[in-house]
This record gives sequence, C-alpha cells and structure tokens, in this order.
Amino acid sequence: MSRNDDGFNLDDMMEIFGDAVTAPAKTPIATAAPAPAPAPAAVSAAASVEEGLSADEQALLDAYEKQKQEKRKRDEEAQRKKEEESKRILEDYERAQREAREKQERERAEHQAKREKELAELKRKEEFRLDAERMAEEEKKIIEEFEREATAQKERQEKERVAKEAAAQAELQRLADQQKAEASKREAEESQREADLKAQAEAVTKKDSRLMELLAKAQHDLQAAPLPPLPSAGAAPAGSGSGAGPSASDVLLDIEQKENDAFCSMLDETRKSMFTFLAPLIGIKAATNMLTKTVEKARAKAPVVLKDANWKMDGSLRDDGSVDNERLLKNVASLPAVSRATDYLNGLRELVNLRFKAVEAGLGATTAGEMRNRSMATREHFTNKPWPKEWVDLFYKEVLG
Repeated sequence: MSRNDDGFNLDDMMEIFGDAVTAPAKTPIATAAPAPAPAPAAVSAAASVEEGLSADEQALLDAYEKQKQEKRKRDEEAQRKKEEESKRILEDYERAQREAREKQERERAEHQAKREKELAELKRKEEFRLDAERMAEEEKKIIEEFEREATAQKERQEKERVAKEAAAQAELQRLADQQKAEASKREAEESQREADLKAQAEAVTKKDSRLMELLAKAQHDLQAAPLPPLPSAGAAPAGSGSGAGPSASDVLLDIEQKENDAFCSMLDETRKSMFTFLAPLIGIKAATNMLTKTVEKARAKAPVVLKDANWKMDGSLRDDGSVDNERLLKNVASLPAVSRATDYLNGLRELVNLRFKAVEAGLGATTAGEMRNRSMATREHFTNKPWPKEWVDLFYKEVLG
C-alpha cells in the first residue's frame, strides 16, 4: 500500500480522522498529487463537499478509493492467476498421477504378462521334462522287455540246438547200427556165397578131366580145319554190343558252362553219398576233413583243373569238400582245346580215386568198395535231368569206373 512523505498511508489517516472531519484543514497537504476527476469521483467529491471536505481531501479520498479499487482488481487478478496456477498445477498433478497410474498399470500388465510367459515357459519345460522322463522310462521298459525276449529266445534256441544235436547223434547212431547190421548181413551173404562157390568148384573139379578132354579134341579139330576169312576192317564183330564205348573226345566237343555244371553236379552228388556213408562210421568231422583234404591233395596230379578248386570266386573257402563250378570253368579254359575234355575228366577222376584210396587205407578195401557202390548208385538221380545220357554214362564210366 502506498504511503506519503510523512510515513502515513491513507488508511492510517482515515482511522485518525474518520467521518468526523467536518471542517476543512487549515493547511493543505502539499505532497498530495492532484487526483483525476472522473465522473463518479466528481459526484463523490460533490457529496463530500456537501459534507464539509475540502477539495484536496476529497481528491485524496478519491485517490484512495481508486487505489483500493485497483488493489482489489490486482488482488482479484492475482487471485484469478493463483487459482488458474493452482488449477494448472492440480491438472498437471492429476495428469502426472494419471500418467503414473497408467505407467504403473502398464508396467504391472507387462510384469504380469512377463510372469505369465515365464510361468508358461516353466510349465512347458516341466512338461517336456516329464515327457522326457516318461519316454526314458518307456524306453527302459522296452529295452528290458527286449532283453528278456532275447534271453528267452536264446535259451529256446540253445534248447532246440541241443535237441537237434541229440536227434542228429541218435540218427547217426541209428545209421551206424544199420550200416553195421547191413555189413554183417553182407558178410554173412558173402560167406554163404563163398561157401556155395566152393561147393560148386568142388563139383566142377569132377568134370574138369572130361572138359579138358573135350577141349583138347576141339583144339585138334580146329587145327585140322581151314581158317575162315578175316572180317573187313569196318565190320563190327558179332555180339560186341557193348565194346569199349565212346571216348571223352567223342562225347564232349568242349567244356563249357553247361557241361561243367552237369559234371560238377554229378561230382557233388557222389561227395554227398560219401559223406552220408562215412559220417556214421567215423563221425561228421572226420568225414568232412577227408573230403576237404583230398581236394587239396588231388591238385598234385591235376594242378590245372583243380587249382584253388575249393575256393569260391569271391575269395571265401569251401569247407565241406565241394569244388567251385566257376573256378573249375576258369581253370579248364587254360587247357589246350585238343585235350581239354580228357584232361578235365582225368582231374575229376583223380579226386574221386584219391577219396576211395583214402577210405581203403583207413577203413579197408571192403568199406571202400561199399562206398564205391553207394557212389555208383547215385546215377539214378540223373535219369530225368535235362542232360544228354552220354554225359551221365561218360561220368560214371570215366570218373567213377
């Protein structure tokens, strides 16, 4: 609030004088500035003059009233600005609060979503772990079941093997007993036949003298009679239906795939009959060893035909005494074409004869003869084969004969 030069303000002066001022002051206030004379103030001044105020006092009063109005306006403006500022501050505060709440809600929602995602991930991992454990448990059960089945199957196979071996041993023993019985029977028959022949020989010796007389008389008659003319070179002698038979070169022009397969098949059939004959007598292992080693030993006399004959073309060894068809065909291709068929049959004959000699040396001539008869009996297996009959005749004549 404004003050004059003496230190009094208008409010203080009004308190001192109040409304009781009825006479004009003896000395005017020199420092008071002349007040403007607006229309409302002039009316008030006129009213004050009527009340006994001087013009200066009235001017002061008007100035005071004006200042109060301006102050009120300033206060009101300040109050309005203050309210606006308060309102703005409140709005800013509310906006900040709202934004804080929104941010807090957003962060809470993000945190909740993150937590839910983490929980879902943990749940997924837990389910995966449980699935893995369940699968591992099922796999363990499957492996255990497989091992039990494998063990049971192995036990069954072992029992079956033992049973088969026992049955095979029993069958071999039966065959051996049958062979012994047949051998005993044949020996008895041979003894009876020898006895019969001896008796017949004794009976024949009584007629020998008479026969010798007749023979001498016939010889004398032949010498006395003229000789008949010799037959021509191309004529065959009467009654010579069998003769020596065709040679290997007459029957086989060459040794090719079909000839080699046929003769190897017949050779292998004789090997099987030898094994069946020997196994009950000397055992499976000994019979197999004899058949296998004779293939190696026969190479000394037929080095070309039987070269590596017990080895397959893929490099694996034949351990049952059989010969490889492809190997023999390859070997025989290196022989001269003129003697190829003969050399081929000679090589097979060397192998078969070596087996007969081995059995004769180990088990006796009688057993070797029985085995030869068994081998010759295999001829009936080839009566219906799609091979020329001359090939079968040639094999059993030149190789086994």
